[in-house]
Order: sequence, then C-alpha cells, then structure tokens
Amino acid sequence: MNFKPFESKPFKVFYKQKIFNKKVVYILSSTLMWETPVEKASFVISVPITFKNIRISLKPKKMEVMGKRKYFYILKNNFRSKDNLIISWN
Repeated sequence: MNFKPFESKPFKVFYKQKIFNKKVVYILSSTLMWETPVEKASFVISVPITFKNIRISLKPKKMEVMGKRKYFYILKNNFRSKDNLIISWN
C-alpha cells in the first residue's frame, strides 16, 4: 500500500504470534514517533477459552465467546501510546 505525503487511507493489520510463555507483547510505542495520532484504532484479541486470568493492558470495550475462543475488542480514537499492548494469562 502506498501513501502520498499527508494522505491517509484505512487499512487492516493482522498479526499472529507464536507463544513461548504466558505473556505476549505487541509494539505500540512507535506511534509516538508518528506525526499525527491514528484516527481510529481497533484491536481484536482472540485467545483459547482455556486461558485463565487474562490480563490486557488496554481496556477492552467488549468480550464475547464464540466456539472455543474468547474475543476481546478494543477501540481507540486519536490513538497514540507510550506503552505497548501486553497480554498475559495463567
């Protein structure tokens, strides 16, 4: 996807990460280096229902269970973060 200077376009990013322990990190702190905040940021976090005591560093707006997975929905407007998204569980 190409952007012209000062042009904005909506796009989706899908991210999948191998899990080696009971904590994952998605880097968001780089948004502080961008010229302007992200107008609308939407995160969907999907985890197996077997994960217990799930902690998410950004507060989800909604959670639902579908099949054998839990889905957490985070919505942010004018988004910039000095912190990364951290998800952990027992």
